[in-house]
Amino acid sequence: MKLFLCGLALAPLSCLADEVKFATSTTMGCFSGSQCTPSSANSSTTDLTFQGSSFGQPNGISTVNGLLDLGLGSFILTDHQTTFINTNFDSVITFTLPVYIAGGQSTSFDAHVIGIVGRNLAGAVYINFDNTPQHFTFSNGASSGSFDFSVSDILFGVLGMNGQSTVAWNGDVTNATISGGRNTVPEPSSLALFLSSGLFPIALHKLRRF
Repeated sequence: MKLFLCGLALAPLSCLADEVKFATSTTMGCFSGSQCTPSSANSSTTDLTFQGSSFGQPNGISTVNGLLDLGLGSFILTDHQTTFINTNFDSVITFTLPVYIAGGQSTSFDAHVIGIVGRNLAGAVYINFDNTPQHFTFSNGASSGSFDFSVSDILFGVLGMNGQSTVAWNGDVTNATISGGRNTVPEPSSLALFLSSGLFPIALHKLRRF
């Protein structure tokens, strides 16, 4: 019989948090009068530019209560009279999701999003994206889960003294859940708390009995 630590409780099964951890994310995009295939993090027209961003950490970034805000990049407008109206901005957001099993592997997901550049009645330029959440699922036989992903619209303000308006583009992970068993090694802080709690001799006695 094996005993695992989850907080201060002893259980015969490994413990699993319900938060999903994302390892990396990259964003590519392209402007086109019709649909195009994004192949670069940077794209521009005569007066409209997109600069994609990415994140990546060795230990990943976890959702909080199933939520995670992602910075996808920024758009820069240099002329409100742009003629690039009623045309497309195509993007692909690629992120990897660690699947939590011993010897597991990362899974890559692509979210394809299309926006249309327009101008409202007040003369402000905007990019209207399809905000419908995209649903993703994953499973490796030991763990399974799902999450939704959607993006925000863009509305450019007044051009600043530098002659441009820069607006950040964000994406949102929602409803992220994961379930199943996995073998884990307790964090040092949790292990120290366990050893000092007085439960360690109890666990050791149980192990010796088996």
